[in-house]
Amino acid sequence: MISFVPDPDYFLIRVTTTKEFKEIELLLLSRSIPFTVDNDYWRKLFYIPKLSEDKARSELKSYLEENKNWPPQAPDYPTTGFRFSFLHVCIVLCLAFFHWQVTRVDFGPNWLESGKFTATQVMSGDWWRLCTALTLHVDDAHLLSNMVGLLMFVGGVAYFSGPGLSWLLVVVSGCLGNYLNALFTQTSQSGIGASTAVFAAVGLIGIFGIRTYYHRRELKSRILIPFMAGFGIFAMMGTNPQTDVSAHLFGFIAGAMIGLMLLPFVHSERLGNKLIQFGGFLLFCLIIYGSWLYPLYFKH
Repeated sequence: MISFVPDPDYFLIRVTTTKEFKEIELLLLSRSIPFTVDNDYWRKLFYIPKLSEDKARSELKSYLEENKNWPPQAPDYPTTGFRFSFLHVCIVLCLAFFHWQVTRVDFGPNWLESGKFTATQVMSGDWWRLCTALTLHVDDAHLLSNMVGLLMFVGGVAYFSGPGLSWLLVVVSGCLGNYLNALFTQTSQSGIGASTAVFAAVGLIGIFGIRTYYHRRELKSRILIPFMAGFGIFAMMGTNPQTDVSAHLFGFIAGAMIGLMLLPFVHSERLGNKLIQFGGFLLFCLIIYGSWLYPLYFKH
């Protein structure tokens, strides 16, 4: 802070920070105003002869007016929030319980064989594998990594679409990702895991975030930042050669595709309707339940 100190012999300017001291020093030097200084830890004073007081005041006033809004305030970049709910925790715990039942308890049908994803089988008509494969995992470590991913990124989708619809969008995007994977790979290699849905959620968040930037005039030129951030997450977490990279990629693409179709409805007040959220969650449950019910009880 700059202030003036009364003195009978000198025009005294007091500053409180080193930055201000250097700025005033440069100003006086550039305007050829004579001065001496008293610069120590406690006092930072400029002593200007009385004959130069008027010129110093005028230059200082102009300097302060020109720089009162400098540096300019940095744009307030919106951040993607996360909305966790009891529903999120329940679904992830149900996924863990299902994994425990399938891998440790012998209670009838071969769930892994009936539900795993294989491109050739999907293209031959086993449509349910698009969904059932999302609920199966190789081991506990595989399950744990996907549980963390689902909690984090489905929470991000919920920020834009609400808790019930978020799970519906993620599972539909995950199924579409598996279908695209089957369509373009056409291999007999099997795969399981919720990671396709995890990266579908990343794709959804990347696209949904664009709408937030679009409605901020100062950020329109950076409108692709949310999508590029999502793609960066995919590049860092989804390209490990030891994982199913194609499933991750097509999951991300599927999420982005569905996100584009739903972009006009992001942050809509209608999505906050409890009936719509309940309907979305109910449809999510029916998709999961129906996908397992058909191969285990109706196919044969």
